[in-house]
Amino acid sequence: TSRLTEKEINDFSKEAETMASLRPHVNVVQFLGITRNPICIVTEFLDQGSLYDFLHSDAKLDANMVVTIVKG
Repeated sequence: TSRLTEKEINDFSKEAETMASLRPHVNVVQFLGITRNPICIVTEFLDQGSLYDFLHSDAKLDANMVVTIVKG
């Protein structure tokens, strides 16, 4: 098993605190909580996957979708 450094734990904590402080918004994945073992940030399930995966797929983007993503 790998051990996390103090910096990695602090970075994780800051990320979780930032996500917890965000107001709910349709364009932001909802933060639900954290787990400690394994250390994870828990978010809502997105049935179409992540934006990263979508943008790196062969999906065709029309102009309206690009504008929506950029505005989001």
